[in-house]
Amino acid sequence: MDSGTFSYSQRAISSVAEWDSTAFGSQIDLLQLSPGKFECQQQVLDLGVLQILRLSFNQAITARGTQHTSRFAAALFDRTQAGHFGGAPIVQHELLILPPHLNFDACAKDRDFGCTVIFINPHSVQAYYLALTGVPLGTTIHHGHAIRAGRRT
Repeated sequence: MDSGTFSYSQRAISSVAEWDSTAFGSQIDLLQLSPGKFECQQQVLDLGVLQILRLSFNQAITARGTQHTSRFAAALFDRTQAGHFGGAPIVQHELLILPPHLNFDACAKDRDFGCTVIFINPHSVQAYYLALTGVPLGTTIHHGHAIRAGRRT
């Protein structure tokens, strides 16, 4: 990768009306569920073939994707809380894999939600999968929810 092909942005958002998920390549509508002043911190590191999103909210929220994304996403949460992310429970340090074409839906019912999400183009995943296994990964991957990649103890 050319060292000049990355970008970084950081944004503090103080109103749901200011929310804009296009910075990380998504179309997600957000609704605040708890009363009080809304604060969101959003950091995006774009490395070309993948993006890393660091996101935090101070209020309970619900989010719904308005378009299917064509990328894989891997999400890791700061803490366990009531709600769901892509149909799976929000569990601290448990990795969730969201496949391409997922109709995204999430709800964090507690305040102080935080997560890190990595987005990657499926063509890159397919190339890595083929290199690692020698078997091609299917080109159309459809699931109705996130896939839990639980911790091993």
